[in-house]
Amino acid sequence: SIVSIVLIALWGITVFSVRHAYVDTLRDLFSETPVQPSERVAEVLDEDTVALLLQGLSSKDEVQVCQNLVLLDLMHDKTPILPQLKETMTHPSAAVRSHVLDLLSGAGEGGFVREARALLDDEAGDVRIVAVRYLRHFGDAQALDNLLMLAEDEDLRVRVVAIGAMAQAGKMSQDQVLEALDDLWEGTGEDA
Repeated sequence: SIVSIVLIALWGITVFSVRHAYVDTLRDLFSETPVQPSERVAEVLDEDTVALLLQGLSSKDEVQVCQNLVLLDLMHDKTPILPQLKETMTHPSAAVRSHVLDLLSGAGEGGFVREARALLDDEAGDVRIVAVRYLRHFGDAQALDNLLMLAEDEDLRVRVVAIGAMAQAGKMSQDQVLEALDDLWEGTGEDA
């Protein structure tokens, strides 16, 4: 009886170790070799592998989470993993938050307007830029109105992207765009 318990425990530990070794090997494969066509790579992403990659999204390790997101981005249908991606949008790392929103945008997943709107207040400029781009593509009129506040953002990159998005959406007249760009130019300390 004790021998059976020990064997079962060893078997469980072995299975757990093999699964993690598989994901690590897969991760190393993609970091060391040129990118393969996504169709071939997607074949490797079976249900168990996807489950392990999703578990890794809760890690505090920014590099691991970003690598997992790169691999998950290879999935053709992201619908089953949307809840986990939504949770990842609150990750402590700005790189992860911007990466996941960029992944959703690239996949044509427009159901995260509320979350993208919340990221307009993010402390990281890169996250605010990705949120503006997401809202430009998927936001409704109210979401686009939220971009107005970013026309005065302290990060010049965010200001430029926000002004461009509002102009493209018709939320600013040509005169307003020119005035905002003039204010931007004055804010850089350059003389005309």
